[in-house]
Amino acid sequence: MVPERLTRASGWALHLMILAVALWVALQIFLRLSLLTVPFAASLLLVALIRPPVAFLRRRGLAPGPAAALSALALALIVGCAIAGVAVRVAGQAPQLVDEFTRALRTLPVDQATLQDWQQRAADAAEGRGGAAAQVLSGLRTGVETLSGLALTLFFTVYLAYDGEGVWRWFVELFPPAARTGVQARGLAVWAAVSAWVRATALVALFHGVVVGATLALMHVPLFLSLAFLVFLGSFVPILGAFLFGGVAVLVTFATQGPVSALVLLGILIIDNQIEAHLLEPFLVGRFVSLHPITVVAAVTGGGLIAGLQGAVFAVPLCAAVHAGLQQPGAPPSPPPDQPPDQPPDQPPDDEGG
Repeated sequence: MVPERLTRASGWALHLMILAVALWVALQIFLRLSLLTVPFAASLLLVALIRPPVAFLRRRGLAPGPAAALSALALALIVGCAIAGVAVRVAGQAPQLVDEFTRALRTLPVDQATLQDWQQRAADAAEGRGGAAAQVLSGLRTGVETLSGLALTLFFTVYLAYDGEGVWRWFVELFPPAARTGVQARGLAVWAAVSAWVRATALVALFHGVVVGATLALMHVPLFLSLAFLVFLGSFVPILGAFLFGGVAVLVTFATQGPVSALVLLGILIIDNQIEAHLLEPFLVGRFVSLHPITVVAAVTGGGLIAGLQGAVFAVPLCAAVHAGLQQPGAPPSPPPDQPPDQPPDQPPDDEGG
């Protein structure tokens, strides 16, 4: 006879294996169709970010379509101009930064043989990516995919900001009538959690960008605005992003201002990261999405290992969505056909009524 506990454990294991296979299949579909799924997921986050200006424009009498288009185009214009400005400034000062970084490396207590070994490894890594023709083709393919993804993201963002309610009603109607109330309730809870995460994360990213930008400006580090913008974008990967992308600012500071200034900036990044982990994430982000910082770190790490930068960015809002959906109670069970809903219990007869 098989013990009852082992039978229960086997049942749980079978259910978990089926769930794991389903999740693996869903992940493979997401990755195989990344040119479509990633822009759609990004557009959901962007819609949550631009809903306040869309609502503001609609209250001022603008039609839903133009309000959504103006808000999305304004966001795209701001981000595009910022990225273009960063690219132009970095391209203009890149040769000078390379020379200064090489000169700064020679000041380290490292012998010449070690430096030459580092340079040789960097050259071997560059050659290992293929020849010039392969790199050109890879660059063209990446550029085409990036432009296609940006165009799809803009289209999805405008359409969902304009008629997201209609899309959601169509999705809810795919379920049986008895389940639609529960789907509606869980969907609203999920959307509220994702919207809160996007806005709170934007505030956290702005905090990181201001702190790093002000520090670099006080140290007279070149490209301080570009580096601050890079840290701002990297901060959308919670807890780890600002620190990792801040490493680029530390390298530039080391190359231009020396190791002491680089160590000072590194210390400020550590303090900044601790402020996020112990204050901003628990009280600003965690207050709305109810995720423990350990869960956030685990989600970012796991998402990065599974799907790279895309996985690290979408892991936390996905966890927040799942958590909100599970916390939201479903629809109450429907009463039997012969029993009216909310039937009161039998009451004793009133004395006056007989």
